[in-house]
Amino acid sequence: MSAVECPDFEAVFTKAQVLSFEETHNETWGVNRRLMMMTLARSSDQLLAGFADSAEDNGDVLFALIGQISDYSEHLKYGVELAEAAVARLLMVGQFIAEG
Repeated sequence: MSAVECPDFEAVFTKAQVLSFEETHNETWGVNRRLMMMTLARSSDQLLAGFADSAEDNGDVLFALIGQISDYSEHLKYGVELAEAAVARLLMVGQFIAEG
């Protein structure tokens, strides 16, 4: 059995950067997250009734909402990548401690 190498990686963010990211995250993505949740909290009948009048604006409101939720979905994909990188780091450290 081979010895596990000691993990060797640098920090990706500073503590100040993390605090800044967290502060701006809610401002930037909080609205989109709430729009997504409110859409999911509506039945098809409720959505149909709510957007029936959007025919008057050529569906601009509906399409804007779709765009905002799509942007949030893309944002979440990057968040998943960061979470996977964090898990990988913890697994490397844990494996080294367990076998070291």
